[in-house]
Amino acid sequence: MHDPQFADIYHADPGRIIGGDAHPNSIRPCAVVQPGPQLVKVVGRSASGAHEPPYTLRSAAEPSCGLNRPGVFDERHQHTLWRDDMTVTPYHQYKGPLPTDPARALQEFWDGLAYR
Repeated sequence: MHDPQFADIYHADPGRIIGGDAHPNSIRPCAVVQPGPQLVKVVGRSASGAHEPPYTLRSAAEPSCGLNRPGVFDERHQHTLWRDDMTVTPYHQYKGPLPTDPARALQEFWDGLAYR
């Protein structure tokens, strides 16, 4: 299993998202924003969400990491995952890291949310 790092993309199992997900029957693409020793904070991505700056970040399709359609990372879709569900068991599937420029944009977006 992969050790989660900032800007890694996972397809999260909604049944294993702490607190659940609004779409319990759909895998949630998400990006790691705060890897921790037991819990990992992620921000979910929607291919159908509206873009409402500064609370969303446009995200181009990135097939190299499993993002096959354009979408948005949304502040409303912050989730927490058990690290063991990413590193020990296969509940959340690692798809790859965001490329450098989108990862930098994600960092700026996440940093901006911290100061609101």
